[in-house]
This record gives sequence, C-alpha cells and structure tokens, in this order.
Amino acid sequence: MISTTQPPANDGLSVTLNSAKKKTTTYGGVSLPPGIVLLELDITIKNNDKHKDFEYTDSSFVLSFKSNKPSLTAKTTQYAMGLINPFIGAPVPSGSEKTGKIIFGLNETANFYKLSVVDSKGTVLTSIDNINVP
Repeated sequence: MISTTQPPANDGLSVTLNSAKKKTTTYGGVSLPPGIVLLELDITIKNNDKHKDFEYTDSSFVLSFKSNKPSLTAKTTQYAMGLINPFIGAPVPSGSEKTGKIIFGLNETANFYKLSVVDSKGTVLTSIDNINVP
C-alpha cells in the first residue's frame, strides 16, 4: 500500500498511513475467533502544534465504514492481541512525530474505511478517507 497523508484540518496534526493489513487467523501469537478479522494500520502522527502535546487514547483513533455500520475505536495498548508499539502511554510531543500500529476488531467483510484522529471532545483533527483493504 502506498503511503497516504492527509493535510491537517487545523494545522495541528497530520497522519500518514504507512500500511494497512487484514489479519484473519492469528495476530501476535493469538488465534482469532471464527468470524473476527483484525485490521492493522501502521500510521505516523506528526504533531505540528508548537505549544501543545497530542494526548491520545484508544478513542482518539476512529474507524468508519463506507456504509451505515457503526464506527469503531482502536486498540493501541501493548496488551491488545500482543500489540507492542510506541502508541502506548505517552503523548506525541509538540513538533515531533510517532510511528506505530493500531488495530481494529471487525466482524464484517467491508473493504473501504475512513480513519479519523479526534480530540477528547470528538472533534476530528485529521482523517484519511478511502482506505481500501481487500
């Protein structure tokens, strides 16, 4: 998958999608239950704000479907299916960037998604539309 970057909505954050993969049988040494698919997104968050760190939680990363299905929040902790990466515990400091993986548990066969990064109030800070993962 080609890296996709969206310009930040407020000049505060930009997100780059480095890769997107579906995992259907195992992840991090853990077998997935039948009917469950994990979508793994490798992203880079760049904090362009000169004065404020970007504090995030799993709820900061929202995956929407190209249908009327509900949105999902990410799993970023090291205990989520064996995922170990920089998106745990520490904010993205102002003027820096952080690369890591986030995962979403899916129980459907949709192939088109939109990733949004939101603040604590749910305001979209930046997003990547038209993510296609067959």
